[in-house]
Order: sequence, then C-alpha cells, then structure tokens
Amino acid sequence: SKNCKGYSYILNKKIELIENGFIIKYKLENTGEKIIETDEYVHNFTCLDNDNIGCNYKLKFPFELKPRRFNEFINKENKLIIKGNKINFVDTPNNQFFISNVSGSDYIKGKWELTNTEKNLCIKEIVDFETNKINLWGWKHVISPELFFRIYLEPEESTEWSRNYELSEVD
Repeated sequence: SKNCKGYSYILNKKIELIENGFIIKYKLENTGEKIIETDEYVHNFTCLDNDNIGCNYKLKFPFELKPRRFNEFINKENKLIIKGNKINFVDTPNNQFFISNVSGSDYIKGKWELTNTEKNLCIKEIVDFETNKINLWGWKHVISPELFFRIYLEPEESTEWSRNYELSEVD
C-alpha cells in the first residue's frame, strides 16, 4: 500500500490447491512508521451442495462450547442447539443467528468442521495459529464460522499465518 498517515504494508496472499481442498498462506510486512494492530478473519459463507442450513448440518469445534461465556448469542427462533462441542439445528433458520466469542476468550488451536449428513459432505478449516476470538454468523442459506488472527506489527516487522480448508465425503 502507499503510505497513508504513517501506515503502509505489503500483504502477500498465496492460494495453493491440494488434493482435497486448498490452503491460503498470508505474509504481512509493516513498511510504515506506525504500529499495525488489527485482526484478520475470513467470512466463510458456507453451505454444502447448495443445501440450506437445517437439521442435516452439524458444526463441531475442538473445545466445549459454554454459552454463558459468549459475548452475544442471537438465536431468536431457538433453532441452534448447543451440546458439548457441537452446534446442531432443529430446522432452517428464517432469521439471522449470531454468536460472538464462541471460545469464551480462551486461546485455542483454531479449527472448525461442518458436516451435512444428508449430502454426506464435510468441510474443515484448520489454521496454524491459536485464537481467542471466534464468531459465528448464519442464516437459512449459509453459515460462517470466523477464526480471528491477531496482528501486532512494529515498523519493519512481518508475520505469517495460514488457513487450510479440507473437503471430504463422510459415510
């Protein structure tokens, strides 16, 4: 980027296709005079085989979900059911749903897995960083788990991270 009030950077993003998915590799360099402090995340607007979100979907995390530790939990129709480390759906949500701070601010190895039991399909995102911020948004046609990567870069510093997406059939 061009220098703007002391901020400038170089962001390299490489997408690598692999047999069962793809990997996105990032490198961010602070080329400005000021500290860069922010979060990066991906809107993973996901559905499997164009199938609406509903009772055929299961979302799994590698940690126990504790709703009392969520910052915000919008589930107007009560169609999200949380049990252990999974979120299930009793029906297709007609209203948007949202959970902020899914991990309760605990630092965890970032990962989620979405399965469609009717289509026998699964997608996973596995990251190479720990995160203490995960949000979840969705509606009838998509679900979006968002793993946040914390960035703090002094001038002339750089950082790298990656997101690995795996697709598979399930039995």
